[in-house]
Amino acid sequence: ISKRLFQSYLENKMTYLKLHVELLKLLVLGLFLLLFLAVYSAYNSAENSSEPQAVLIDNPSNKFSESAKIGKTLFISNCATCHNKNMVDQLTGPALVNATEDWAAYPKEDLYRWINNPAKLASEGHPRAVQLLNEWKPTVMTSFPNLTRPEIDAIFTYVDEVVWNN
Repeated sequence: ISKRLFQSYLENKMTYLKLHVELLKLLVLGLFLLLFLAVYSAYNSAENSSEPQAVLIDNPSNKFSESAKIGKTLFISNCATCHNKNMVDQLTGPALVNATEDWAAYPKEDLYRWINNPAKLASEGHPRAVQLLNEWKPTVMTSFPNLTRPEIDAIFTYVDEVVWNN
């Protein structure tokens, strides 16, 4: 009797364990499905949101200069995560409407250096770089070492055309 009882006990335990393994598989599958849906939903809401995103406004005539068209593409891929698409309001980073004027007291090369490597320029004690770092603490601008001078100029052409044509 005890051997049969023990076998029955083991069979019940094995069935119990198999059931739990299957439930665990379903739980893991469900978690992956939830993760996928969350990412998909976030992606779709970012595309369709009225909140500031990397999808940018066009000027009323929907026409940009060739330089601004290049700048728009560069802005979307490099700047729009932190800088507001309307160029006037702040977001994670400052509004860009007056960016070139705010750097006008310094050689233009300093603005290029700021965009390419803001932390380095600030560590050298550049007054405008230090000021921006202090104003935006703890946020630090991302370095864009691969942006060339003409590409940076194209971005600011786009900024100007968005601001002055809207």
